[in-house]
Amino acid sequence: MAARKTRKLFQVAKELKLATSTLTDELIDLGYEVSKAQMTPIDDEMYGKLLERLAPEKWAELQAEAERDAAEEQDRSAQKFREEELQRILESDPKETEKAGAAKPTPFVRHLEPDEVIPTAGVDGATMEAASGGGESGEEIVAEAPPVRPAETVATGEREET
Repeated sequence: MAARKTRKLFQVAKELKLATSTLTDELIDLGYEVSKAQMTPIDDEMYGKLLERLAPEKWAELQAEAERDAAEEQDRSAQKFREEELQRILESDPKETEKAGAAKPTPFVRHLEPDEVIPTAGVDGATMEAASGGGESGEEIVAEAPPVRPAETVATGEREET
């Protein structure tokens, strides 16, 4: 819970601004066996129960700190794992990693004969035929590009007079 493992009864009383007899009575009510001496050691469990009962705001603060510490520890262990994994990958032989990994897929290549007709999408969705003819009228369909306007005209939207 806290940084220190054990505290003395008088230190806890001073921190909570209560009398040592009040703390002793509370600990006895909670079921702990304690002497009335000011130097009685208070462990983390006792300290937590006292804070929960007598100082809820400090208890909430202690819980938030414990959660932050746990999250930071988890982040540190994850970072350490990532660094170890990266180091292992960097130190390993590239040929071994290729063997260990899945085999590279071979690219699919289709060989075509020049006389085959293949429809392909051209400019503006027009269909073009293979160079060997193949069109019913024997003509190739070629789409025309729109006229090019100067950049200034496009930016302003105005027509330039010539």
